[in-house]
Amino acid sequence: MIDWQSRYQEWEGSVEELEGLISEVAKSLPVTTKETMPNVRLIRHYVSIGAVSRPERRGKDAVYSFRQVVECIAVRMLLADRWPLSKIAEMTGGASVQDLMKFIPLENNTPNVQRNSAQALVEKFSSQISPKSTARSPALREASNATHRELDLQSDLFAFGSKTGEPERLSIIRLQVAPWCHVDIEETALDRLTTEDTKRAGDMLHKLLRREKMKKGGRK
Repeated sequence: MIDWQSRYQEWEGSVEELEGLISEVAKSLPVTTKETMPNVRLIRHYVSIGAVSRPERRGKDAVYSFRQVVECIAVRMLLADRWPLSKIAEMTGGASVQDLMKFIPLENNTPNVQRNSAQALVEKFSSQISPKSTARSPALREASNATHRELDLQSDLFAFGSKTGEPERLSIIRLQVAPWCHVDIEETALDRLTTEDTKRAGDMLHKLLRREKMKKGGRK
């Protein structure tokens, strides 16, 4: 049995503690780093779409367990293998912890045995869901695919720190001061600027340009 699996078999904690534990476990895995593991916001997103099972409710507290640790890491491994998040959610919901562990590499880069076992599990899962897919009409299939693509995009946006799962749209005004210099400013911020703000911004730009010139070896 893998060392960290033995150590945390009975683990329980909050979503914040889950994030910390996943990051700690990831350090011992050969193909992952802390940066590839999900943060609190992304974990909650995975729970909301069923890729990670819901935590146990104890009063007002949401208590996560070892299963969610394994699910989160397995989800990231499958995403790295270019599996759509929607399909991962279908797979993880019906898989045992032992099956999910097959998607997670050992600390010492072992094995083809584990990798082959994971591939066999993927093939088994794919064969189970294929009939449902082929039975759908083209229109329904395309609508389903569009939904899956949207979920995958939301997952990526959450991973990059988005609070809503949607890109933020900004209206920008570009002022070309000279052929070699332009200033971008958010349109809504322009209305809030005071005379003092504009003077400070100009002074700050002057200081920044002078610093950059000095970095290049120019004179003061």
